[in-house]
Amino acid sequence: MYALNPNYTDNSNLELQVCKVLAEVGLPALSVNQANRALAYELWEVLELLPFHDRAEVYRQGLASCSACPPAAAAGQMAVKAFKKVKARLALPDKADKGRKDVVRANANLLSKVSHATPLQVADQVLWQAASFPNAVEPLAEVLKLPNPLTMDVLTYTALFWWGRLGRSKMKEDGANEEDWVSGVADLVGIACCNSKHNFKLHTLLPYLFDELRGGDTPAVLLLRSIIRKMTGVDGPASVDPSQAGLLCCGPVLQAEAIHSMANREEPALQMGRSILLKVLTDGPPEQQLLVPLAVAMAQHLDWSLFTLNTQHLKELAEQHDRVNEICQQYIMMLEHCMLRDRELELRTYAAALPPLHVLLSHYRVHPGIAWMLWRPVVAALEPQLMAKLEAQGLAAAAAGEEGEEGEAEALPEAAAAAAADGGRTAAAAGGVGGEEG
Repeated sequence: MYALNPNYTDNSNLELQVCKVLAEVGLPALSVNQANRALAYELWEVLELLPFHDRAEVYRQGLASCSACPPAAAAGQMAVKAFKKVKARLALPDKADKGRKDVVRANANLLSKVSHATPLQVADQVLWQAASFPNAVEPLAEVLKLPNPLTMDVLTYTALFWWGRLGRSKMKEDGANEEDWVSGVADLVGIACCNSKHNFKLHTLLPYLFDELRGGDTPAVLLLRSIIRKMTGVDGPASVDPSQAGLLCCGPVLQAEAIHSMANREEPALQMGRSILLKVLTDGPPEQQLLVPLAVAMAQHLDWSLFTLNTQHLKELAEQHDRVNEICQQYIMMLEHCMLRDRELELRTYAAALPPLHVLLSHYRVHPGIAWMLWRPVVAALEPQLMAKLEAQGLAAAAAGEEGEEGEAEALPEAAAAAAADGGRTAAAAGGVGGEEG
């Protein structure tokens, strides 16, 4: 605690020493203490004080230190064997089966017991399993409900490491479809973000996705799509079933009903997922919130990817553009539902974070359709006030018109009398002129 005191002047050197001790001593010592949950929590209490990039370096060096230490390496191999036993029993019963909860709890307890001592080795095996067998992601995520916060933080680091690994393509040779390991890792991240007691570190994932989009990594939107789909229940237009596709030809209300998975919308897990996601997006001072910048980054990426994607196939270019456009609409639809229907996001907070429309178009170069989608919830909320104002102006104009008509009616006799008097004087003058000539 003293080493990370913000009032201490030499924090940089002390943090480096703390990171070195944690990587070379703390994590190897943890691996040789089997199933020591208390020690894992004590180690996390120190790691939690460090920023994520320092923790990631600790995990990278810690894995190398465990491999170089024979007892720690042996403990890691035993953890891998224990995980393979859990993996062999991942064929869970049907959800309607009453014994499903007992099977899930037993596997979750076994995986949690293994991960207390060797979170680095278990996290690597979990990601390898998700990347190799995407169909087994759901039962794998089911048993990730009881890990400690250290294991979930290591899983976050391992997922980002797998996602950003150089030399591994994220798209197939046709350029239109992603690799199987990409969908597996994305689904695991999305489910684990809201399916465990200690969630994936969204405070780390979302800024990473924002930076990847700004850097031109189009497949990064696949992670965001999985997070939104699993945490909020809102899906993109391309994923609706045929029975809902007909509703997309109707008005905006029925379109929202078609796109939003209404059957699962009231589940407690989705309600908690929406709350967690919105809390992360609106966390921090206004200039550091990702609520609107994430949508703006995707909207900018739409046109930017057309000119920067290095490909010779028009199909690949169109697929990338459509994918980003779909996920951008999915994200905005999620915000709209949370504001106008679920009331989980205050409209005033959203309007304060949203740039003016002309700034979105001219400064940020956002497509007009996306800019209007961002402003639609604000306009929809202001519509009753605008209609009331227009109605009041219409009534005032009508009242002013009636008063003007009454004034004109009263002025008609006076105008007629004045015209008659002028006519008489004109006639008399004409008669006088005629008499003089005679």
